[in-house]
Amino acid sequence: YLDGLIDEARIHSGVDDANWTWASYETVAQNSSFETYSAVASSTVTLTIQRSGNQVILTWPQGTLQSATQVAGPYNDVPDATSPYTNAVSGTQQQFYRVEVQ
Repeated sequence: YLDGLIDEARIHSGVDDANWTWASYETVAQNSSFETYSAVASSTVTLTIQRSGNQVILTWPQGTLQSATQVAGPYNDVPDATSPYTNAVSGTQQQFYRVEVQ
């Protein structure tokens, strides 16, 4: 029976020892000596596409270049693509690109 409020409930199997219980409490207590938080890095990537004659030049700062023949995909990794990536424009088939960031 509990007559009160619960702020953060945790449910898992097993029996915890005193050290685990203390560490679990300290991770949610505002205790900067036990745990510190760093800024979250943005995973925003800008894919730049420029046309140069009969070629397109794609540049991106990080991630894996992927391509597809339809905007909805399916997308596949472009083999051995590193930025800047140059590709010849050919025919009338459209090519769509995106960058996957993990």
